[in-house]
Amino acid sequence: SGARRAPARGRTARAPRRIPPAAGMSKGSSSQGSLELKPAGRVLPFSLITLFALVWNGFTWPFFLSSLGNDTCATIFMIPFLLIGLGLGLAVVYTGLSIFNPRAALTLEPATPRLGEALKMHFTLSGRVDRIEKLKIVLEGIEQATYRRGTKTTTETSTFRRILLFETDQQFMMERGSASTVLPIDTMPSLKAGSSEIKWQIKVSGRIRRWPDMSDTFAVTIAPKA
Repeated sequence: SGARRAPARGRTARAPRRIPPAAGMSKGSSSQGSLELKPAGRVLPFSLITLFALVWNGFTWPFFLSSLGNDTCATIFMIPFLLIGLGLGLAVVYTGLSIFNPRAALTLEPATPRLGEALKMHFTLSGRVDRIEKLKIVLEGIEQATYRRGTKTTTETSTFRRILLFETDQQFMMERGSASTVLPIDTMPSLKAGSSEIKWQIKVSGRIRRWPDMSDTFAVTIAPKA
């Protein structure tokens, strides 16, 4: 099996290609240099889910217990809400365990890559890396749009591009490594226009047997082509 690096374009993998860090960089470009990326936090999602689960179950269980033996219809009516509360409890356990997963650190070259130019990514993993069965690193382009439907505000998110940067099931290749690709020119750079936004992120995921999978995301800014 081993490791595979991403193709320069498209969604499906072709023959791997190694690219020098400076390849495709225009002279005097402001995107030169490297940038150490910070992953999205793990404690905040756990705290929010825990708070929501406590509030939800704090409301539903007293109603359910008070209806027992007094109002059969109310008791039956509350069962779906109790099941949702149970699901929230399981989500709390899942996100709590995932806090202890291995952590990834990324360095990006250049700091702000441009479409049509080279991107090089260095990664290191810390913690119980030996528990990871398969490691995968993907660059994702995400479109987010917020709009109103009547009195409600709705946000829709869709992934319009996925570029495989690195993938391996070999333990000795998981602690540190690097991958290179050329960003396609037939896609969109990072931008925000009104209620619509184009975001890019690098997602590091690791499959762990009998444990919540590892998943770290790193926000990346992609500049338009020079």
